[in-house]
Order: sequence, then C-alpha cells, then structure tokens
Amino acid sequence: MSDNKINEQHQIRLSEAKKYIMHISVRRGRPVFIWGPPGVGKSDVVESIVSDAIKAGKTAKLYDLRLSMCEPTDIMGIPYFDSGASVNAEVVTALFKEMVAGLDRNADIDVIAAAQTAFSAKINAMFGAAGGTMKWAPPSLLPKESDKDLDLVVLFLDEMNGAAPAVQAAAYQLVLNRRVGEYVLPDNVAVVAAGNRDTDKGVTYRMPKPLSNRFVHFEVKVHFDDWAEWAVDNGVSADVVGYLTAKKNDLFKFDARSPDHAFPTPRSWVFVSDILQDSAGFSDTEITDMVIGTIGQGTAIGFTAHCKTSALLPDPRMILRGQVKELKTTEISAMWTLATSLAYELKSAQEDIGRDTTQPQMEEYLNNTIGFWLEHFQAEMVVMSFRMVIKYGIKLNMKMPNWKEFLSRYGELVREA
Repeated sequence: MSDNKINEQHQIRLSEAKKYIMHISVRRGRPVFIWGPPGVGKSDVVESIVSDAIKAGKTAKLYDLRLSMCEPTDIMGIPYFDSGASVNAEVVTALFKEMVAGLDRNADIDVIAAAQTAFSAKINAMFGAAGGTMKWAPPSLLPKESDKDLDLVVLFLDEMNGAAPAVQAAAYQLVLNRRVGEYVLPDNVAVVAAGNRDTDKGVTYRMPKPLSNRFVHFEVKVHFDDWAEWAVDNGVSADVVGYLTAKKNDLFKFDARSPDHAFPTPRSWVFVSDILQDSAGFSDTEITDMVIGTIGQGTAIGFTAHCKTSALLPDPRMILRGQVKELKTTEISAMWTLATSLAYELKSAQEDIGRDTTQPQMEEYLNNTIGFWLEHFQAEMVVMSFRMVIKYGIKLNMKMPNWKEFLSRYGELVREA
C-alpha cells in the first residue's frame, strides 16, 4: 500500500467502488458504506450492480430505502396480536401510536428495544387471556422471504447518516445481526449504505461507532470517464455528453460554502438532459430558465451557448446516408456532441435493421460513418466514437471500403482503446 493512500483522505472512483462492493458485499457478505457529496452518483452505482445482473440473465432485485425519510417502525415493523380470538385492533393500534409518539427521534438502540419490549408486555397482559401473543409483522420495505431464491438481492440504505438516531438504531440491529425483532434478512441479501459527509453541510447525525465499525467505508469522487460511460449507456442527451466532454470541469462544481441553490453535479446534468429531451412546447428562454434552475447561471450560460452552436450540426441520419460533405461549425464541444449523436444513431439503426453487418443498409451506414470520421474528426473523437460503437455491440465489417484507410490511420489507437 502506498504511503500517500494512507496519509491523505483517500478517495476512489465510482467504478472502483462498484468493483469493491461486488467483492466485499455481494460475494463476501460484509456491508459497505459509500461516502460522498450530493449528486455524485452513489445510488447509480448500486442500481447498476442490480441492472448488470439482470442483463446477464440473473434474477436480481433492489430494495432502496431513503432512511432520512423513514421512521423506526419502517424497519422494526408493525405489531399484531397472533390470536384467533376477538381482539380490539383499534386499541392495539392506538397504543402502538402512543409508543411511537413517545419515542425521541434521538433515542438510542437500547431505548427503542426497551420500548418494544414494554409495548409487547402491555398488549400480552391486556389480551393474553384470548390465547395469543404479541408479534411484529415483517417490515414491508425490506426484502421478503420469497426473495431468498433470487440470485442477487441488494438492500440499499441511502442517506443513512441523515436518518434520526432512532432510525439508525433500528438499522443497527439489521446491519449487526441481519435481523430486527422477528424479521430475519435472507442470506442472499447484500447490504450497502450511503451518506453525505459532514463537510457537505447537509443534515447529518454522527453514526454510533459500533454501527460504523460494521461497514467497510469508501469515499467516492467524481471522475468524468466513469460518468461518460454511464451516460452513453443510459441515453443522456448528446448535447450534455458533448459539452461535458469538452468542458470536463463543469461536470461537478459543488461548494458547501456557496449560497447558490443550483449547481452542476452528475445528477443535475441528467436533469438537464431530461429537460432537453422533453422540451416540446417550450421557448428557448423557458428552456434556459429551467437549465439555470438546474445547474446554476454561470454554467448554464456556457451550456446554452453550446446548444445554439450544436443546432448548426447536420442530422446524424444524413451522415449515415452519406449525404453530408461539409459542416457549418467545427467548434470543439459541438463536434463532441456530433460524435455522440452519431453513435446513438448507429445504435438505433442497428436495433431497427439487426446486428448483421453484412446487410447492405447497415454496411452502408457503417462505411459512411467511418468515412465521416476520417474526414472530420480529430483522433481523440475517432477513438471515443469507435469505443461507443464497440460498446453498443456493433460489429464492423472488415470488407467495407473505408475500413482499410481507417486501420491505416487509427489502428494502433483503437487497439489501445
């Protein structure tokens, strides 16, 4: 282990966090805690683990709990009286509400456990003669017994240190013993938690040391390559991908001391993408207002200027058909947008035509695309475009007229990519 990793506040990329979660939590069964600023993509990493499993043909399920919005009862369950005899359910419910109302949200685990025990004793004393016992129904938000046959189940406890201590205490029982009350977590459930750092100026509560010690902790950082790979996989607007490829520093600008309400993060850029892709009926001014409200005025000015320039770009479908010879703009961020939208269009064409590159239409599209790369793209754009084509599973026909020239110019670069 290098000294600098020991002496500095160690941070890892999201792609590394994903790899470590798979090894530590999914395969080894040890809970993992991901720390990071808001909007960095912590939840996306967990979601991608489940979606990757499903794409690989496995049965998988994600339980996503935002603990800052939970009450202790969401984890410890709801009481019921196990008896065939007549029991006044309204009385049980009223007493249960009374117990919950009396719980301090800052209560520790011992206080909660004592309250549960006292409540059960009271109900048993009132209705024990009916021939039953007080029990706790399994929490509806947690993995079910029926999930035990799935290949993968992930329980994601998001915003864990933003939860009131009483909720953390209930979660503590779940993490420590993989059970709470009568509920038992199935063996195939991987537990992952996440939270913001104290320095992020969000609402946080200090985690009890025994609870913290049950996790393997990683602090994550934003890295453009990780985000870009996720973005093209999820169809993020080509304008957003293109702009940020040219202006990587604009991907994440979070300052906990800033009074600004809106600022660029990986999450807010996805919101911008959603705005652009569903902008029918809105004027340019209205779209700009929404973008400013999402990423802040400073960054929005540069991005909207980029969008005006990229509007001069040709329709990528015309490039696939070989109908574009000249460009009205070669501004760098606009060209990155064109590279992204061209890859998106090739993917769409493949889905419409099929993966067989020997089909005349698909072969023509690919050959025209490569010819356009050779004529108009810088080497770095060619490499990114090639990687996207390969990532989308588009097989390149070696007999295409432009293929030989492509290999001659960029063979070494694409082999390295």
